[in-house]
Amino acid sequence: MPTLDVVYKAVDSFKILHDSFMNTQTLGKKFHCQGVNNSWLYRTESGKKYKYGFNRWSISQLCQRMTFCVPTYNKGSRICPKLTQQMMRKFLGAYPDDLLIRYGNAGANGVRAVLSMNYQRYGYKMMLDFLEGQGIATDNNILEYYVDDTIFELILVMEDFSIGGDLYKAGFRFVNSEVGRSNIWMEFIIFRIGSVNGMIQPNPFIKQVHKGFFQTALETKIEVTWQQGPAITAQARQKLAAQRSRTLTPAELNALQRLVYESLTKKEGQAVQSIMAGKPVNYYEYANAVAAIANGFGLGGKTISVNFEKKEKLRKLAGKIMFQ
Repeated sequence: MPTLDVVYKAVDSFKILHDSFMNTQTLGKKFHCQGVNNSWLYRTESGKKYKYGFNRWSISQLCQRMTFCVPTYNKGSRICPKLTQQMMRKFLGAYPDDLLIRYGNAGANGVRAVLSMNYQRYGYKMMLDFLEGQGIATDNNILEYYVDDTIFELILVMEDFSIGGDLYKAGFRFVNSEVGRSNIWMEFIIFRIGSVNGMIQPNPFIKQVHKGFFQTALETKIEVTWQQGPAITAQARQKLAAQRSRTLTPAELNALQRLVYESLTKKEGQAVQSIMAGKPVNYYEYANAVAAIANGFGLGGKTISVNFEKKEKLRKLAGKIMFQ
């Protein structure tokens, strides 16, 4: 299965996003016990046999259904592969429900997901087609996107504004997963231009599980929320301006520092402290400092490694500080 881009990118053309996605098949078929051989799943189509390997995500889903610990499964596959194979066959052969298997291309990592038949698909391409068709996403307003084998994120800009000489971009963050790793999210986000410090506002406007929803209702809600963007941005501007000039009480400062340092590693906390040196101690500056860590800013100007989960966590923490 081709490896997808695993870094954030700004793109000049909406077509690039479409070209980033691999073709997948969605099959709602029960595992056949004779078709599983340790870490491989076999499928016969038109008389031809295909071999699919599990990736980290799909094997974790399979182990979850087996109520089996992933490290134990991995160790068993190395030390006693025959016993592990027999255990998988016994479980899957007796599994009472059909499983929705999402395939990529044949070969290693070919099984993208092991899902319940109640899983309701709303794929990346479906979301992109809707956003593009409604004029929400264009070649001119894509700020960032992220896509890997399990999750997709798209950040679209609505408008620019300034506060006290600092320039900002405001927009929405869309998150989706075709393999059950994430709900469908739509969240308001602002970016400080220059440093690209992103801050995600708490309380998402849309959080939809992949089950029991009508696509038209979901898309209508997305469109309505997007149309409310200017009003949401105006409220955010007022909040940012208030936080910029606000003086914290000792109790507020103590609670803020405790929140920050309980949420960060030691190195990240030290980096925030270095960014804050000489700056006013308020929610505005602290939020920007935490957001800078999400971009990999480390102590002494050194870069630190920040993966998708960490970046998301830090941007949400920055938003929690800014918009509290």
